[in-house]
Amino acid sequence: MFEAVKPILDESDLAVANLESPEGNGGKKYTCKEIYLKGRPESLDALAYAGFGLVTLSNNHILDYGPKVMDQTVEGLRQRGILSVGVACPGDEADRAVYVKIREVTLAFLGYCSVCPNPFFARGTRPGVRAALPKVMSPEIRLAKSKADFVIVMVHWGKEYHRHNSYQNKLARALKKAGADLVIGAHPHVPQKT
Repeated sequence: MFEAVKPILDESDLAVANLESPEGNGGKKYTCKEIYLKGRPESLDALAYAGFGLVTLSNNHILDYGPKVMDQTVEGLRQRGILSVGVACPGDEADRAVYVKIREVTLAFLGYCSVCPNPFFARGTRPGVRAALPKVMSPEIRLAKSKADFVIVMVHWGKEYHRHNSYQNKLARALKKAGADLVIGAHPHVPQKT
């Protein structure tokens, strides 16, 4: 599926994406919602073939089939040399950023979601998605800023098929104030104003 864009991706130093579905076996629907997504573990081969080096998993589908399938996704990515951000598991480091050095420049990546069902959010010992809340994001961005040249935040936010909303504006201001250098948004399925 990436054949047509592979030459473009091959020219990049680092290709990043939002992986919108878990890729694994088993599991059952984790919470009541309208749409559930799940791919096969071998689907991750397409991302490796295309040359993606990092994905965010912080979105409203990564836990559609529960934590075990999410873990299979993280492990499948790791086996293929693809970094991931945006989910937390018990025992994770306090520093949630993934650091990548490219041409002597250190980039820090963080991932968050503001449109997930409540059971998807990581809390205490419950694994899950990193919440796009200023009180969660700001200290993590400041920590990453102290270790990297640039901080890139990947946020799953907004309302599908609509232009940006006031909550996105609030989050964007909080991200800027905390020190984010670049924000990459996903979820609305339409272009949004910067």
